[in-house]
Amino acid sequence: MAGTQHTQTRPKFTCLIASGNQRLIDIHVQRFITVLAGISFLRSVFRQGVRRG
Repeated sequence: MAGTQHTQTRPKFTCLIASGNQRLIDIHVQRFITVLAGISFLRSVFRQGVRRG
């Protein structure tokens, strides 16, 4: 009886870990995109400043 309960709770636990990892990946992807956007924005501002000068 204890064995069947263990096998039933294990998939739920794996699911929780998977969803947690997915959230972490989503956060990292969003942060990465934000950083890339910021770098490209700074580059464009820098180029415009150099052109004006």
